This record gives sequence, C-alpha cells and structure tokens, in this order.
Amino acid sequence: MESKRTIKFNSVTQALHAQEILAGKAIRSKLVRTPKLRSESGCGYTLVVNGDITKALDIIRSSGIRTAGD
Repeated sequence: MESKRTIKFNSVTQALHAQEILAGKAIRSKLVRTPKLRSESGCGYTLVVNGDITKALDIIRSSGIRTAGD
C-alpha cells in the first residue's frame, strides 16, 4: 500500500505546475484546496502525493517550483 503525503503551495499555478511535472515522472497526485485551519495565509493549495514524498519534493524543488514555507 502506498503512503499519501501532502505538499502545500501558495498558488494554484505553482501547484498545477508541480502536479504536471510529477505526472511526467509517473508520480500521481491530487490537487485540493488547503483547509483554512492548516494555511497560514488563509488560502493555498495542496498536492496529495501517492508514493515517495521525498522524491516528489526533490523533483519539484529541482524544477524551481517553490512550496509553501520555502
């Protein structure tokens, strides 16, 4: 069974771009709105990633996409 982890973004554009890059590397993810209780700024988007979260983060960051908190 694959584990699910989340990566937060400050904009939908960043999240969609990251999702597209991960899909190109055969890493599945689902885009969801970040719940207000979990977002410092009041809005944001989260990718729920299936599989290796460390690998997904490395791919996203090496592509120049900033995650929330970077």
